[in-house]
Amino acid sequence: KAFEELRRLKTEYPAYVPARVALGLLHYGSGNILEAQTEWQNALSKDPTNDELQMYLSLSHSATETNLMV
Repeated sequence: KAFEELRRLKTEYPAYVPARVALGLLHYGSGNILEAQTEWQNALSKDPTNDELQMYLSLSHSATETNLMV
C-alpha cells in the first residue's frame, strides 16, 4: 500500500522530493537497490543540495559495490 501511495504522489506531484526519498527507502529496504538509486537520482535532480539524498546515494553505491565484489 505504501508503494502505491508514494507512486501516486510521485505521479501527481513530480517535484515533491519527500515522496521520492521515501519510495527510494522502501525500494532499498526491499532489496531493490537499483530502483532506490533511480528514485534518489531523480529527486537529487530536483533538489541538488539535499544532503540526505547524497548520503543515501553514497551508501547505496557502497552496498552495490560490496555485492559485486562478493
